[in-house]
Amino acid sequence: MSSVTGRIKEIKQPYGGYIRPSQFEEIIYNDGKVLGEENVHASVIGMAVDYLTRFMMGATIDEAFKISKKGYEFRVLKGGKNIQKKDKKKNIDIDSLLKHISGLDNESITAACKAVTYDVWYRNPMAAIFAKGAEETNPDKSTINNIRIMVERSIAFWGKYGPITVDGFDFEPNGYTETVDTGDGDYLTKDTMWDFKVSRQKPTSKHTLQLLMYWIMGQHSGKEEFKSIKKLGFFNPRRNTVYIFPVELISEKTIRTIEDEVICYKRSLCNRITITNNYLSHKDLTRWLRWRRRPHDHSPIGQQGRDLGGAAQCKLPTSGIKPQEHRKSPVLFCLLACELGPLA
Repeated sequence: MSSVTGRIKEIKQPYGGYIRPSQFEEIIYNDGKVLGEENVHASVIGMAVDYLTRFMMGATIDEAFKISKKGYEFRVLKGGKNIQKKDKKKNIDIDSLLKHISGLDNESITAACKAVTYDVWYRNPMAAIFAKGAEETNPDKSTINNIRIMVERSIAFWGKYGPITVDGFDFEPNGYTETVDTGDGDYLTKDTMWDFKVSRQKPTSKHTLQLLMYWIMGQHSGKEEFKSIKKLGFFNPRRNTVYIFPVELISEKTIRTIEDEVICYKRSLCNRITITNNYLSHKDLTRWLRWRRRPHDHSPIGQQGRDLGGAAQCKLPTSGIKPQEHRKSPVLFCLLACELGPLA
């Protein structure tokens, strides 16, 4: 079991990636501002920019920093109440830090940087032991100014490409598999799925695969908000650049490969099918057929759901079925479907 990003680390993509970063349209904005050096880890800056942007655009402080709060709660749960008492004396407990966030002034940005250090306790508790904590995280003037500029750029970006329809999304109830069982995305607008990056580099093939997996998982999730998505996009407030790619350009072959070999929907389904005495239950057969014929309103996924050729790959029994059960055996029905081809 892996997260989306964890699974990507295990995958060897074709040369250039399943979607080449160069295929994204690049739109550069120039506000005349130049960013300086930074003394805080890039991941802390990215989260601070993200959460402060949400806060400045109307989210409550608890909503904007909800992962930080969850992380701190987990830290206290593991470390005990004594840790919380020590943090309160130093004014670095999560509640004290969030009370100091009111805008984009120096004090607010410093408190935000300290608060987001607790995220790691929720996202990756093992790494939290070695990560710099709130007490050791002290952004200098240059770092604070960079964060302020990137938040302002993010707000300007949403003025052009918003409004936001979904702020933070997951893929329940049907988007996850036994192979990829966690992962969540940033934003949806009416027709675009957006991911924010604050790296100094342009998007890589790992980034484009991440967004592609999000889109495919969204189509499988069963949630209405993903049905209208026509484009995938990145915004990098550090580079002040937008990257956009229309999903209609994704080939059917690429989608099927991601579904079957990366996210592994087929494997996850087959692991849930039970065959007893060479007889596939009606419930399991129905589940399998629905998956293979899964309807989608968009192209190109909707063109591929009717293929029954994967029955053999589900390792259904090809022998041992008693002759008298031929008429009633769904297993035989599946095997015949393989021979006869797609359903009409």
